[in-house]
Amino acid sequence: MIDFSGLPFYRFFVDTFDKVRSFLLFKYEKFKIKKECSNELRIQTYAYCLAAVVQADGIVSNEERRRVGNYLSTRFPDRSDAIAQFHRLVNGRRIATPVISKEFVFGTTYSERFAFAEMLFSIALTNQGNNEKGIDDRVVKMIQKLMKLLEIKESDMQYLNKKNNFGNSRKNRRETKGNDKQKYTNYQSQKNKQNDYQYNSQNTERQSESSRQQQEQAAEERKRKGLEHAFVVMGLSSSASADDIRKAYKELARRYHPDTVQEEFLKLELTEKFKEINWAYNRLKQEFSL
Repeated sequence: MIDFSGLPFYRFFVDTFDKVRSFLLFKYEKFKIKKECSNELRIQTYAYCLAAVVQADGIVSNEERRRVGNYLSTRFPDRSDAIAQFHRLVNGRRIATPVISKEFVFGTTYSERFAFAEMLFSIALTNQGNNEKGIDDRVVKMIQKLMKLLEIKESDMQYLNKKNNFGNSRKNRRETKGNDKQKYTNYQSQKNKQNDYQYNSQNTERQSESSRQQQEQAAEERKRKGLEHAFVVMGLSSSASADDIRKAYKELARRYHPDTVQEEFLKLELTEKFKEINWAYNRLKQEFSL
């Protein structure tokens, strides 16, 4: 009997068969998990994540309880036990290392998880928004853990961090505190130079020319910042090509279109995201004449 095991085409056939088999098994398991994901699992996961964010800074305020209660009653209008589960979790032991089941991740759409992530950011800022010391580091760490478990994309994470000013944490403020004196010295030196220039400027024509140049530079700076923000919203780098921009727009439009969901509160959240995506695409289209 002829042995084909050592021939290249036989090894290629076996490897291809194993890859196809693994891919089909993965798809079957994902479909099975998605089919088994129930509304009960959604309620448990929503209440668990919200309780973890509220507990993160060690302070559970009445405003946080009120906002979470309103959100859960709107998200699950037929299930009064959703709020009860949240209160039971938030009053219990502090959640330090969160865990989210794969059944929830596979059984929900990315649009739903992104909308829920925006709500978690909003709840996290309830007690932190007007805090002069900055956002609590424990809140930032908890949000980062939950975003990884929810499998939120890195580009969307950067968008949410920038939108909610999550770079202004207490840790970042402590790291930059040592440079405050040097920054103040540089600021005073620059200010003195400006005063000397204004004092020594005798020619009105030169002053008007300098003012015109400053206005042009300010306009150019605003234009540059708007272009950078458009790239951030589209999830692209500044070196992206025209084809990359069109491809990213089609993917984002398909993912965040309000018609992809049925719930009204999700439609409102996705509508704002979709408007920002259209603005960014029009801005890049105008800049690069797409």
